[in-house]
Amino acid sequence: MARTPEWLSLTSLSYFSAEDMKRLPVREVSLLCERLRSVQSSDARVQSVLAEGIRTRVLDNNTLPFLVQRLALSGNWQLAVQVLGSECLDRRRIGRDHNTWPILERAAPCNESRDAIRLALIRLYGGSCRTQAK
Repeated sequence: MARTPEWLSLTSLSYFSAEDMKRLPVREVSLLCERLRSVQSSDARVQSVLAEGIRTRVLDNNTLPFLVQRLALSGNWQLAVQVLGSECLDRRRIGRDHNTWPILERAAPCNESRDAIRLALIRLYGGSCRTQAK
């Protein structure tokens, strides 16, 4: 079996942040998503998993949008909104990226869900709402 070059394996298993080309921990974020999905019925457990992700340095300003995107695009948009509204992010001063807004809106299956996402994000971002195109 041919051995894969190290640079190729690192490139294929990582997602590079556009800001500073820092390697994001894709596998760790994927595991964090799985853990969040398994405990999504309990808000306290979600907070605990997020706090552990912050302590282990998997969750930070760079990986939060990636985590939210993975949750939303896998159909867990409610969990993604719950993660964005987490108090753990505020306590650790992890900023919420405004680019997650359109990702969450596109992930909504219907108009009622889209409206619920919009209301939750307006509460989170403090009224800097996007205008709805009609």
